[in-house]
Amino acid sequence: NNGSPVWYMQANDERRDMKVLPNGLLTMLVREGGMRYVTYDQNYNQVGSYAAVNGYATDEHELILTPSGNYFLIGMRSNTVDMSRYVSGGNTNCSVSETAIQEFTPAGELIFQWRGLDNFDIRDTHHDNIYSSSFRFPHMNAIDVDDDGHILLSSRHVSEITKINRDSGDVIWRLSGYTQSRSDFTFVNDPLNGFSCQHSIHCMGNNRYLFYDNGNYHNPSESRAVEYQLDLEAKTATVYWQ
Repeated sequence: NNGSPVWYMQANDERRDMKVLPNGLLTMLVREGGMRYVTYDQNYNQVGSYAAVNGYATDEHELILTPSGNYFLIGMRSNTVDMSRYVSGGNTNCSVSETAIQEFTPAGELIFQWRGLDNFDIRDTHHDNIYSSSFRFPHMNAIDVDDDGHILLSSRHVSEITKINRDSGDVIWRLSGYTQSRSDFTFVNDPLNGFSCQHSIHCMGNNRYLFYDNGNYHNPSESRAVEYQLDLEAKTATVYWQ
Protein backbone atom coordinates (compact mmCIF):
# COMPACT_ATOMS: atom_id res chain seq x y z
CA ASN A 1 0.00 0.00 0.00
CA ASN A 2 2.83 2.42 0.73
CA GLY A 3 5.16 1.32 -2.06
CA SER A 4 7.89 -0.12 0.15
CA PRO A 5 9.80 -3.13 -1.26
CA VAL A 6 8.89 -6.52 0.17
CA TRP A 7 12.19 -8.09 -0.97
CA TYR A 8 15.30 -6.34 -2.20
CA MET A 9 18.74 -7.45 -3.35
CA GLN A 10 21.23 -5.71 -5.61
CA ALA A 11 23.40 -7.92 -7.84
CA ASN A 12 26.43 -7.17 -10.00
CA ASP A 13 25.26 -9.20 -13.00
CA GLU A 14 22.23 -8.95 -15.28
CA ARG A 15 19.54 -11.27 -13.92
CA ARG A 16 16.36 -12.44 -15.54
CA ASP A 17 13.14 -14.46 -15.20
CA MET A 18 12.48 -13.87 -11.50
CA LYS A 19 9.49 -15.82 -10.19
CA VAL A 20 7.89 -16.07 -6.77
CA LEU A 21 6.80 -19.68 -6.21
CA PRO A 22 3.62 -20.66 -4.32
CA ASN A 23 5.77 -21.72 -1.35
CA GLY A 24 7.35 -18.25 -1.17
CA LEU A 25 10.74 -19.19 -2.61
CA LEU A 26 12.23 -17.07 -5.40
CA THR A 27 13.87 -18.33 -8.58
CA MET A 28 15.92 -16.35 -11.07
CA LEU A 29 18.62 -16.62 -13.70
CA VAL A 30 22.14 -15.79 -12.47
CA ARG A 31 25.02 -15.03 -14.85
CA GLU A 32 27.83 -14.36 -12.38
CA GLY A 33 29.97 -17.48 -11.93
CA GLY A 34 28.39 -19.26 -14.90
CA MET A 35 24.86 -19.17 -16.31
CA ARG A 36 22.45 -21.06 -14.06
CA TYR A 37 19.19 -20.71 -12.17
CA VAL A 38 19.09 -20.38 -8.40
CA THR A 39 16.46 -20.53 -5.67
CA TYR A 40 16.42 -18.09 -2.74
CA ASP A 41 14.40 -17.92 0.44
CA GLN A 42 12.71 -14.63 1.32
CA ASN A 43 15.91 -13.33 2.91
CA TYR A 44 17.84 -14.03 -0.31
CA ASN A 45 19.73 -16.99 1.11
CA GLN A 46 20.48 -19.32 -1.80
CA VAL A 47 18.88 -22.73 -1.24
CA GLY A 48 19.12 -24.35 -4.68
CA SER A 49 20.94 -24.26 -8.02
CA TYR A 50 19.91 -25.64 -11.43
CA ALA A 51 21.89 -26.04 -14.65
CA ALA A 52 21.58 -27.88 -17.96
CA VAL A 53 23.74 -30.95 -18.65
CA ASN A 54 24.74 -33.25 -21.55
CA GLY A 55 26.94 -30.64 -23.19
CA TYR A 56 24.24 -27.95 -23.07
CA ALA A 57 24.65 -24.56 -21.47
CA THR A 58 21.76 -23.21 -19.40
CA ASP A 59 19.49 -21.05 -21.52
CA GLU A 60 18.30 -17.77 -20.01
CA HIS A 61 14.60 -18.16 -20.75
CA GLU A 62 13.00 -20.65 -18.39
CA LEU A 63 13.03 -22.63 -15.18
CA ILE A 64 9.85 -24.50 -14.20
CA LEU A 65 9.61 -26.17 -10.79
CA THR A 66 6.74 -28.67 -10.52
CA PRO A 67 4.84 -29.57 -7.31
CA SER A 68 6.65 -32.93 -7.27
CA GLY A 69 10.01 -31.15 -7.11
CA ASN A 70 10.97 -32.09 -10.67
CA TYR A 71 12.19 -29.19 -12.75
CA PHE A 72 12.50 -28.20 -16.40
CA LEU A 73 15.21 -26.13 -18.06
CA ILE A 74 16.07 -25.18 -21.61
CA GLY A 75 19.56 -26.17 -22.70
CA MET A 76 21.46 -24.46 -25.52
CA ARG A 77 24.52 -25.48 -27.53
CA SER A 78 26.17 -24.77 -30.86
CA ASN A 79 26.16 -27.42 -33.59
CA THR A 80 27.96 -27.37 -36.93
CA VAL A 81 25.40 -28.26 -39.62
CA ASP A 82 25.79 -28.71 -43.36
CA MET A 83 22.74 -26.66 -44.39
CA SER A 84 23.22 -27.62 -48.06
CA ARG A 85 21.61 -30.93 -47.07
CA TYR A 86 18.38 -29.04 -46.35
CA VAL A 87 18.31 -26.02 -48.68
CA SER A 88 19.99 -25.37 -52.00
CA GLY A 89 22.85 -22.92 -51.47
CA GLY A 90 22.94 -23.51 -47.70
CA ASN A 91 26.15 -22.90 -45.76
CA THR A 92 28.12 -26.14 -45.52
CA ASN A 93 29.67 -25.14 -42.19
CA CYS A 94 26.81 -23.36 -40.45
CA SER A 95 26.81 -22.77 -36.69
CA VAL A 96 23.30 -23.59 -35.44
CA SER A 97 22.48 -22.59 -31.86
CA GLU A 98 20.15 -25.42 -30.91
CA THR A 99 17.87 -25.61 -27.87
CA ALA A 100 16.47 -28.61 -26.00
CA ILE A 101 14.12 -29.28 -23.08
CA GLN A 102 15.59 -31.10 -20.09
CA GLU A 103 13.64 -32.47 -17.11
CA PHE A 104 15.32 -33.40 -13.84
CA THR A 105 14.34 -35.12 -10.61
CA PRO A 106 14.61 -33.12 -7.35
CA ALA A 107 18.04 -34.75 -6.90
CA GLY A 108 19.21 -33.34 -10.24
CA GLU A 109 19.02 -36.54 -12.30
CA LEU A 110 18.24 -35.93 -15.98
CA ILE A 111 15.20 -38.06 -16.90
CA PHE A 112 13.92 -36.44 -20.11
CA GLN A 113 15.50 -34.60 -23.02
CA TRP A 114 13.79 -33.32 -26.18
CA ARG A 115 15.99 -31.70 -28.85
CA GLY A 116 14.87 -29.16 -31.41
CA LEU A 117 17.04 -30.69 -34.15
CA ASP A 118 15.36 -34.07 -33.67
CA ASN A 119 11.77 -32.85 -33.70
CA PHE A 120 11.39 -29.75 -35.92
CA ASP A 121 12.09 -29.20 -39.60
CA ILE A 122 15.03 -26.81 -39.67
CA ARG A 123 13.64 -25.27 -42.87
CA ASP A 124 10.71 -23.87 -40.86
CA THR A 125 12.99 -21.30 -39.20
CA HIS A 126 11.74 -17.90 -40.34
CA HIS A 127 13.01 -15.40 -37.77
CA ASP A 128 16.65 -15.95 -38.71
CA ASN A 129 18.30 -16.36 -42.11
CA ILE A 130 18.94 -20.08 -42.63
CA TYR A 131 21.37 -19.24 -45.47
CA SER A 132 23.68 -17.32 -43.13
CA SER A 133 26.79 -18.62 -41.35
CA SER A 134 24.90 -18.93 -38.06
CA PHE A 135 21.33 -18.89 -36.74
CA ARG A 136 19.22 -20.01 -33.77
CA PHE A 137 16.87 -23.01 -33.92
CA PRO A 138 14.14 -23.32 -32.88
CA HIS A 139 14.71 -20.75 -30.09
CA MET A 140 12.69 -22.45 -27.33
CA ASN A 141 11.67 -19.78 -24.83
CA ALA A 142 8.93 -21.10 -22.50
CA ILE A 143 7.69 -24.33 -20.92
CA ASP A 144 4.54 -25.22 -19.01
CA VAL A 145 2.86 -28.45 -17.88
CA ASP A 146 -0.66 -29.10 -19.17
CA ASP A 147 -3.61 -30.38 -17.12
CA ASP A 148 -2.77 -33.96 -18.07
CA GLY A 149 0.90 -33.67 -17.07
CA HIS A 150 2.31 -33.43 -20.58
CA ILE A 151 4.64 -30.66 -21.73
CA LEU A 152 3.81 -27.38 -23.47
CA LEU A 153 6.65 -25.73 -25.35
CA SER A 154 6.94 -22.33 -27.03
CA SER A 155 9.48 -22.10 -29.88
CA ARG A 156 9.86 -18.55 -31.16
CA HIS A 157 11.71 -19.03 -34.44
CA VAL A 158 9.20 -21.53 -35.80
CA SER A 159 6.19 -19.68 -34.27
CA GLU A 160 4.84 -22.83 -32.67
CA ILE A 161 3.29 -24.05 -29.44
CA THR A 162 3.97 -27.78 -29.23
CA LYS A 163 2.42 -30.29 -26.84
CA ILE A 164 4.82 -33.14 -26.08
CA ASN A 165 4.15 -36.51 -24.48
CA ARG A 166 6.18 -36.45 -21.26
CA ASP A 167 6.70 -40.23 -21.31
CA SER A 168 7.53 -40.96 -24.96
CA GLY A 169 8.60 -37.58 -26.36
CA ASP A 170 6.03 -37.90 -29.14
CA VAL A 171 4.32 -34.74 -30.39
CA ILE A 172 0.67 -34.72 -29.28
CA TRP A 173 -0.28 -31.59 -31.26
CA ARG A 174 1.19 -28.52 -32.92
CA LEU A 175 -0.36 -25.07 -32.82
CA SER A 176 1.57 -23.12 -35.46
CA GLY A 177 1.09 -19.46 -36.22
CA TYR A 178 3.24 -18.09 -39.01
CA THR A 179 4.01 -21.54 -40.47
CA GLN A 180 0.42 -22.77 -40.45
CA SER A 181 1.13 -25.62 -42.85
CA ARG A 182 2.57 -27.49 -39.84
CA SER A 183 -0.39 -26.73 -37.57
CA ASP A 184 -2.92 -29.30 -36.42
CA PHE A 185 -5.45 -26.47 -35.93
CA THR A 186 -7.14 -23.79 -38.00
CA PHE A 187 -7.80 -20.37 -36.47
CA VAL A 188 -11.34 -19.18 -35.77
CA ASN A 189 -12.42 -15.62 -34.97
CA ASP A 190 -8.83 -14.37 -34.94
CA PRO A 191 -8.47 -10.90 -36.51
CA LEU A 192 -4.73 -11.49 -36.97
CA ASN A 193 -5.13 -15.05 -38.29
CA GLY A 194 -2.65 -16.58 -35.88
CA PHE A 195 0.48 -15.50 -34.04
CA SER A 196 4.20 -15.12 -34.68
CA CYS A 197 7.41 -15.31 -32.65
CA GLN A 198 5.56 -15.84 -29.35
CA HIS A 199 6.73 -16.11 -25.73
CA SER A 200 5.41 -17.31 -22.37
CA ILE A 201 2.99 -20.22 -22.85
CA HIS A 202 0.58 -20.82 -19.94
CA CYS A 203 -2.02 -23.56 -19.50
CA MET A 204 -5.29 -21.99 -18.30
CA GLY A 205 -7.19 -25.29 -18.03
CA ASN A 206 -9.82 -26.98 -20.20
CA ASN A 207 -7.72 -26.72 -23.38
CA ARG A 208 -7.26 -22.95 -23.10
CA TYR A 209 -3.78 -21.54 -23.60
CA LEU A 210 -2.50 -18.03 -22.97
CA PHE A 211 0.73 -16.55 -24.33
CA TYR A 212 2.37 -13.39 -25.60
CA ASP A 213 2.14 -12.96 -29.37
CA ASN A 214 5.17 -10.83 -30.26
CA GLY A 215 3.53 -10.33 -33.64
CA ASN A 216 6.71 -9.66 -35.62
CA TYR A 217 5.10 -10.80 -38.86
CA HIS A 218 1.66 -9.29 -38.49
CA ASN A 219 1.04 -6.60 -41.07
CA PRO A 220 1.57 -4.11 -39.56
CA SER A 221 3.60 -5.60 -36.70
CA GLU A 222 1.40 -5.82 -33.59
CA SER A 223 1.90 -7.43 -30.18
CA ARG A 224 -0.79 -8.79 -27.88
CA ALA A 225 -1.61 -11.19 -25.09
CA VAL A 226 -3.85 -13.84 -26.63
CA GLU A 227 -5.69 -16.85 -25.25
CA TYR A 228 -6.97 -19.61 -27.50
CA GLN A 229 -9.59 -22.27 -26.85
CA LEU A 230 -8.59 -25.47 -28.64
CA ASP A 231 -11.19 -27.93 -29.89
CA LEU A 232 -9.22 -31.17 -30.09
CA GLU A 233 -11.86 -32.94 -32.18
CA ALA A 234 -12.75 -30.17 -34.64
CA LYS A 235 -9.06 -29.10 -34.70
CA THR A 236 -9.84 -25.40 -34.28
CA ALA A 237 -8.16 -22.64 -32.26
CA THR A 238 -10.66 -19.93 -31.29
CA VAL A 239 -9.65 -16.62 -29.73
CA TYR A 240 -11.04 -16.76 -26.18
CA TRP A 241 -9.55 -13.45 -25.06
CA GLN A 242 -6.95 -10.94 -26.24
